[in-house]
Amino acid sequence: MSSMQLYGYYVSEKWLYETARSFFAKLHPDFSEAKARTNAQADPSYSFSRTFLIHSLSTSMAILPRGQMVPAECMDQEAVCVLYIFSDQWDSYDRRPTQEQVDELTMFVGREPQWWVDIMPPGFYT
Repeated sequence: MSSMQLYGYYVSEKWLYETARSFFAKLHPDFSEAKARTNAQADPSYSFSRTFLIHSLSTSMAILPRGQMVPAECMDQEAVCVLYIFSDQWDSYDRRPTQEQVDELTMFVGREPQWWVDIMPPGFYT
């Protein structure tokens, strides 16, 4: 069994949490700033998936491919923070978004998605 493959974008955790908090505040205007921040940090993919209507969207840490350069703020030791659109797992792959949804998210993030290898060992999620 091989590690899960993730299709998405490298992001900094700071950008991820700040953007998730702003989305969360728009989705739940009745929540206080503190509650929006806490919820965004607990599950940043929730507000992204609700905003872009991509149900397979999630976050993980991935292995930095040899020779690939990413900004230092997107790294945590040897791993890259990834906002991924879907994975190669059947339940995620079957719920992958339309190309139009991917294009909208890509425009927002400002770079093209790519394939990443999840840092967790095979079988971790089963």
